[in-house]
Amino acid sequence: MRKLFFLILIHPVILLYSQTENVNIQWNREDIHHFFPNALYEDGENTLPYFTRKIAWTPEGMLPVVSLKVTKTTEIATSILHGIDQSHLKKSPLLEYSLAREAGKSFVLVKVLPFIRQADGKVLQVDDFELLLEREAALAPLKSAKAGSWMDHSLLASGSWFKVSVEESGIHKLSYEQLQEMGLSNPASVSIYGSGATSLPEQFSHGYIDDLEAIPLYIHKGADGIFGPGDHILFYAQGPVHWEKDEESGMYLHQLHSYSWKGHYFVTDGKGEASGPEDAVLSTNVPTHTVAAYDFLDFHEDESYNLIHSGRVWYGDVFSVNLTEEYPFYIQGRVEGEPVKIHVVAAARSGVSSTFSIGANNEQLGTISISGTNLSHYTSTYAYESSEQFSYLTDFNEVYVRVTYNRPDANSQGWLNSISLNGRSELTLSGSQLAFRDSRSAGPGNISQFQVNEANSEIIIWEVSDPQHPQNIAYVLEGEIANFTLETNVHREFIAFRPEGSYPSPDYSSEGLGSVTNQDLHGLSHPEMIILTPELFLEEAEELAQFRRENDDMDVAVVTQQEVFNEFSSGTPDVSAIRNFMKMFYDRSGGTSSSCRYLLLFGDGSYDNRGSGEKQYNPNLILTYQSEESLSPTGSYVSDDYFGLLDTDEGMYDGLLDIGIGRLPA
Repeated sequence: MRKLFFLILIHPVILLYSQTENVNIQWNREDIHHFFPNALYEDGENTLPYFTRKIAWTPEGMLPVVSLKVTKTTEIATSILHGIDQSHLKKSPLLEYSLAREAGKSFVLVKVLPFIRQADGKVLQVDDFELLLEREAALAPLKSAKAGSWMDHSLLASGSWFKVSVEESGIHKLSYEQLQEMGLSNPASVSIYGSGATSLPEQFSHGYIDDLEAIPLYIHKGADGIFGPGDHILFYAQGPVHWEKDEESGMYLHQLHSYSWKGHYFVTDGKGEASGPEDAVLSTNVPTHTVAAYDFLDFHEDESYNLIHSGRVWYGDVFSVNLTEEYPFYIQGRVEGEPVKIHVVAAARSGVSSTFSIGANNEQLGTISISGTNLSHYTSTYAYESSEQFSYLTDFNEVYVRVTYNRPDANSQGWLNSISLNGRSELTLSGSQLAFRDSRSAGPGNISQFQVNEANSEIIIWEVSDPQHPQNIAYVLEGEIANFTLETNVHREFIAFRPEGSYPSPDYSSEGLGSVTNQDLHGLSHPEMIILTPELFLEEAEELAQFRRENDDMDVAVVTQQEVFNEFSSGTPDVSAIRNFMKMFYDRSGGTSSSCRYLLLFGDGSYDNRGSGEKQYNPNLILTYQSEESLSPTGSYVSDDYFGLLDTDEGMYDGLLDIGIGRLPA
């Protein structure tokens, strides 16, 4: 299914950032046809109207964050529900937005489906809502898309390079001896490049990665001031779990990388000694907030089952025989009197409505209601998903979240998607490292003084809001409290650590890691055709390329998928790396297809992009672009067209193909 993003061109609306626009929809209804002035109707029968808005966007280098709050609704009479397609309605209005450019100016394009489908099956139309537009820093490793320029050559073209991987975000350690074991001939000149498991945006307006960039290091040289045996380096690495503030729930919710369980970096000794982080700009103004606690974050998500073998959403525990599962969490340094917030996402397949009961320790918190589906028709939605947030006040650091599926009959079953847990913990560096952020102190005009307990003059504090460019915090030590003050107009993230602490080391010896052969995809001239292949089929891909050269007089380049990842996504699998690789040639040709015209994907694909549990049956040799929709057989899709949407204002599922794309499912 193709999904297109159209917007009615109306006069731009200018909003001050972090302010709201109150929207009143003047509904008119005749029989089952719903409409209001300037409504947008997408292609198809019996579709519902969308509210659209085009908002001028002036802060360069910042990304928009749009949210809405419903303030008034009206229930739609049961007698006309038969005329409404409810399959894509959720418990909150569908909100989509993107950043686009027109005549050299930036705009935020907003689209809202103003309908709500409640757990009891009632459908509400939204009459009034508040539209909130905020801004956040752009992902630092990502290059501005409007530049349209690319590196002439890759750093990997020369020198000795070694690939390593990490499984989680935080401080990692490599000793002098490990660097020698890895193969570095001059460990004293070590430097590290890459962006770990940073998920690449699907929209070009959010930027892209162009080759590798160095990250700051802390180099522990010992008393002699010379990096040698017994010394080590520390660096901040980005793992595959990312946390984002959800404005609707007020919680931080986790997101897993869609294509990899690990993040990757490249180590070399041929670029000179690495530099440390720059100093952050602190504030000398009187603080509006004092921060002695932070948002504790934890989650559970087991990716084992893709219910319809399509789409990118996976599920974990199955509730069919065992109907109750318990999940342990431990809140280090819990602040007494602060509630624990728990967000649970679950799905169920049942012919009637069913529920999950959610508890914590020995207390019942509430239920999640999930609509029933048609079990007998193959085009019906396979299962429905729902989520709820619960608040729990406890006297214990241990929290056992209990999930029970109240199965209505033997044909029904449920699945857990995820649990996100937020708490409040004391800002105390009790171990080797502590990552912290504080949502309560973030806001326009705010200035916050952070107070880190159990500190000494040896600890190091970095701001890692931009994980590619950590900044050093020059704190003031008062007793065992490290104080620092800075502006917190946006959410900021920090990590405090001890130079002599215990830290995980990146993996450098598993398959696919270690020494990297020199490569230079950036240095390719202007091939007419690209054949993208796994290493497994490299010889066969070369045979096909030679056939095209001899019989069609085509300039054909054969590249491996891993080479593309190395230069365009820091060695971490990502479909957008392949798309961005093709965009490089498109941009160099001035936005025409006069250069590279064809992309051939030489290998089979599958919905199992990460090898989450069924890869032995669904080999994924070349990544596939899967839809977010993963429960509707008619709404979920896979498409290689994504790799050919190359204009700067394209990138997701909107736009027109700029090159020819094919796949040999070998």
